[in-house]
Amino acid sequence: IATLDGASSITASRRAFGTVPFGKPEFAFDGDPTTAWQSGYFGTAIGQSIRVVFSRRQLVTQVTLQTQLTSPVALDRVRLLVGNFQTEVAVTPGASSVVQIPSVFADSVELTIDSVSGRGLNGVGLTEISVPGVVVSEIARLPTTFSDLSDGLSSTDETLIARAQLDVLFERQQGTNRDAGDDEERALDRLFSLPANRSFTFKATAQGANLLPADVRAWLSGASGSSPPALDPGAPFGCATVAWLDSTPVRARLSGSARPLTEGGTLDLVPCDADPLELAAGTHRFRSSFIWTLDTVHLSSLGSKEPLAPAVDDSGPLVNATSSSPTSVAGEVAASAVPFYLVAGQGYDARWHATLDGVSLPAPSVLDGYSVGWRIDSGTEHRFQISFEPQRSLEASAAASVAALVVALAIVVRPRRRRRTARRRR
Repeated sequence: IATLDGASSITASRRAFGTVPFGKPEFAFDGDPTTAWQSGYFGTAIGQSIRVVFSRRQLVTQVTLQTQLTSPVALDRVRLLVGNFQTEVAVTPGASSVVQIPSVFADSVELTIDSVSGRGLNGVGLTEISVPGVVVSEIARLPTTFSDLSDGLSSTDETLIARAQLDVLFERQQGTNRDAGDDEERALDRLFSLPANRSFTFKATAQGANLLPADVRAWLSGASGSSPPALDPGAPFGCATVAWLDSTPVRARLSGSARPLTEGGTLDLVPCDADPLELAAGTHRFRSSFIWTLDTVHLSSLGSKEPLAPAVDDSGPLVNATSSSPTSVAGEVAASAVPFYLVAGQGYDARWHATLDGVSLPAPSVLDGYSVGWRIDSGTEHRFQISFEPQRSLEASAAASVAALVVALAIVVRPRRRRRTARRRR
């Protein structure tokens, strides 16, 4: 699930020729100079707008605009609306413009393209719209199902999970393989949750030929021999911070051969430190560096060697069914020291009804993925009755119909007997 951190929303006017994921409006506020909000293709730039709504009211004293260098069509003038303050700004393609604002308290900032220079079909854009004190990030949150289901487990189950291998995988949303500007994501920014403390190893794949040693770059450009040089983990490249895990830098180095870069592939990253990454139970954030383009990240935990606790009998109390049919069952359940579930073994339907010692139980739950059932707290022996409400209604209707028929027959037969008695008297 994609979420925004630092802003309530970021929106842009609808493009006349559809949307492009590599030019989404969030890119104008991500702090990455290599990404940009792009719009205005095929001569539709004038009137296009972008707006950020802050998470809370902000005192704005200046706004910095970094325009994208485009050709032949380029941005010329934009209109900036900060709260109730509005101003027109002349901009230079590929350059920054610092707009001074007379100390306005604002809920949002909106920018509209007023004019462009040049003629052509290309789009225009802004790489950054910066407001002091406002940092906006688009974060993808991984599902929390695993952590949610782990809450409330028995100590035995918690030990089993702790002993099992756990892998956390991230993959960047990409576009065309050989065009980095076509990617929906330039950086990995992920939130994930762990049910317990874990130790992880790290490995990743990455792009970024500009970070390679000089001899490798020369080989890639065709200026050196035909054999791809190896990537020495020592000099001149060494280790670098490729990401942050919460506030801890993740340091890694390139490994293997540079040949994959010429084939539209990626290079392997291996950790510089031998010590694993120690993560506590709870929510964590992984953020890759803007300098590095990480395609995939693999965090792996082999699990602990903690011995299993002695097995606990959780089979539940003994149940004795005294009567049973497709639409009802009655019986007795033995005393239990712990809560348990009374499972009917019938497909879930909210119209099933159960009583315990003559007292109606709450609405049923879905158990074992399909069956209707009820939670029973620990206690003494109980008598239970489970029945399907439509069948009870049918039986009650049938009984009422039989009773009505008996009454009708009695009414019919009784006058006849009276007439016969009267005739005999005559």
